[in-house]
Amino acid sequence: MRKGFYKRRNAAAVTVGWLFADLLLALGMLFLISSPPHPKLPPVLIVKPAVLYPTSPQCIGGVNEPQCQITIAESANSQGNTDWMVSSDMSKSVVFNPARGVLSPGKSVIVTVSTFPCQNGSFTFSGSGGASPVEVLWNCNPPPNDRILEHQYCQIKLNIGPAPTFINDPVHLARGIVEPQLNRVQFLWGRQIGIAIAYGGTVGGTEEQGTEVANQVYNVLKVLAKDRNAHTYPVLKTTSWYEPLFTGLQNASTAIINVYLVVRPDNPEDTCNAQHNPV
Repeated sequence: MRKGFYKRRNAAAVTVGWLFADLLLALGMLFLISSPPHPKLPPVLIVKPAVLYPTSPQCIGGVNEPQCQITIAESANSQGNTDWMVSSDMSKSVVFNPARGVLSPGKSVIVTVSTFPCQNGSFTFSGSGGASPVEVLWNCNPPPNDRILEHQYCQIKLNIGPAPTFINDPVHLARGIVEPQLNRVQFLWGRQIGIAIAYGGTVGGTEEQGTEVANQVYNVLKVLAKDRNAHTYPVLKTTSWYEPLFTGLQNASTAIINVYLVVRPDNPEDTCNAQHNPV
């Protein structure tokens, strides 16, 4: 009888043990089901250097024609690829090569930046997947300009055709419209423009459109100022640019450039009269 008692007791203990094990397994499964998945961390962009100067080892061209290289990378512990792109707050004509791409963790790309002015500004790199943007500062102080400008400005009128087309054209097509007309302006031959102020006409258009026309004119002038093969290169290479403006005195197919010429060393008289026409 005692043996039967022990057998029943042992069987009950085994049953309780299995029940306890099943209970632990069920609780573990419930814990796994109820535990939220770990969130995917956003990619991390690494951009070097953080600040650029004309004298930085990553830059050439000095203050007149700066060109710099910036390295963008994705951190090695990021959890996926990111689509990156770069922009600038200085000018729409800044050239990035490349301007966008795809990075994977631990990989990097060298971006060459050119056609940007000597001023204080920045380049901003951004990425997809929630990556925080990274800013690279550009610090450049142009040398003092001791040139003497004429008192009267001279006015140049350009026929640009339909304003929307001119605005949306690539710069090389807009150059094909502006450059031949500038080459025919005789008072510019052998001269230097100190300051150029561009306006877009608004008659038959809008003020916003006129401003965009003026901005496209600046884009062309800045390209010409850097092209040593251009007829107007010596005329524009040291020119300063004003901000794009509009005028209600011209129609929308016309752009105006008011230019202050550098005083001729052998002739201090103004090139243009009070009506802004050549004397």
